[in-house]
Amino acid sequence: MIKPLPTIDYLQAVTVVERPGTLRQPTFQPTIMALPVNLFVLAFACDIGYALSHNGNFAQLAYYNLCASIIGGLIAATADLLDWWSLPAHTEAKHIGRMHGIGNGLLLVLFILSWVPRTDTASHAPTAAGFVIALLAISLHVSLLLWERDWAARLNRADVVRIEAD
Repeated sequence: MIKPLPTIDYLQAVTVVERPGTLRQPTFQPTIMALPVNLFVLAFACDIGYALSHNGNFAQLAYYNLCASIIGGLIAATADLLDWWSLPAHTEAKHIGRMHGIGNGLLLVLFILSWVPRTDTASHAPTAAGFVIALLAISLHVSLLLWERDWAARLNRADVVRIEAD
């Protein structure tokens, strides 16, 4: 015979950490985080279009997508940093947030390094170095997604601080 699972009074086991002033809203945060990466991927697709057709419109579109992805990345990083500062010290949430921020910071640096060589030319055509950096950034992003896939779930679970009985 299968025994039912014991019930746990979660109100006694956990307390929710209050974080006043946080920017983390369920409808806002995922959007602000995804937009810079999506714009960067679109810029990379435009680079491929430019490499195949040598149509300058692809290079221009890629350049402006990179600009928008860098600005969006800085806004997202600011929102994440404010969220991170509001987390209680010495918690799993603080550690996960730090690792997440470092990964996203590296990604933003690669966005900038991919954009800088384009600023020297009027056509904003991609350089070989910028293309390689873009490949590295996309590879890093995929790696971060695979590495961080449980971080987001752990971070959401870490919003709850466990109170242990003495």
